[in-house]
Amino acid sequence: MRGSMVPAQGAWSSYDCGMDDLRSRVRSARRAYYDEHEEAPTCLHLTRADEIELMALPATEIGDATAAVMMEKGPRAAFPTYQGMVTVWDQQETSVGRCHPPG
Repeated sequence: MRGSMVPAQGAWSSYDCGMDDLRSRVRSARRAYYDEHEEAPTCLHLTRADEIELMALPATEIGDATAAVMMEKGPRAAFPTYQGMVTVWDQQETSVGRCHPPG
């Protein structure tokens, strides 16, 4: 089980696909999680739509090294973590929570 997850804010059918929206949703979800649990989340669950948004980031925003990795290996290799949280890909909704070790 993933434990307690807090969905990121926003309706998927109506959000603008700009990167600022992803950052804002993640930031809002982190704050909501912290307010509820009094500890920082350690996992970020991203959807395929989020992955596409990450691919659209210019090098000026993510840095040349990250951009080079993304061009060569894709966003999954470029963003093993995002905003200090471990990235978990292919999720149904964008959410944050605590990572639990397997087993």
